[in-house]
Amino acid sequence: MAIEYSLMLDTQKTVRELTDLCRSAGTISGEESLRHGLAFWLFGLRCTVTTVDDRSREIYQESFGITPPVRVGFRIDKDDPERTMADMKRVLVMLLHSVPGEAILVRNGEHVMLRRTGRLALINQQWINDGFSSFGDLVEELGAGWAIGPDPGPVS
Repeated sequence: MAIEYSLMLDTQKTVRELTDLCRSAGTISGEESLRHGLAFWLFGLRCTVTTVDDRSREIYQESFGITPPVRVGFRIDKDDPERTMADMKRVLVMLLHSVPGEAILVRNGEHVMLRRTGRLALINQQWINDGFSSFGDLVEELGAGWAIGPDPGPVS
C-alpha cells in the first residue's frame, strides 16, 4: 500500500516541460506514456505528470478553489516513507521554485498539505504534527512568503 500526493499547478507549462523540470532534479528512469501524460521513477519515487480533465478541474475548483491544468503525482512507499518523502521534498522545492502561480499539494485526494494562492503560501501544520517533521524546514527552503499554519480551505 502507498500514500498518494498530487501537486496541482495552475501553469501554462506542458506535461513535457514539467517532466523536464523533474529530470533536472535527478535521473528519471522507466519513463512510460500514459493516456494524459507520463509516468517515471525519480530517485525511489514513482511520479506521474498529467493533464487534468475538465471534470476533475471542476472537482478541484469545488473542493480546493483551484482549477489546475496539470498535476504532478507522487506515490510514497509505506515500507520506506522517510527516504521517499525526502525525495518528494526535493522535487517539490524545485517545482515550487520553478513554476510560479497557484499550487496545492493534496494527500490521498482530500488532505491539503500545502497551498500557494495569491498572497497566501502555507504549509499545513497538521502535516508536521502527523510525523513529517522533515517538512518543517520547507519554509526555509521555499523562502520568503511561506508560513506554517492550519489550512484555511478554498480561497475564493
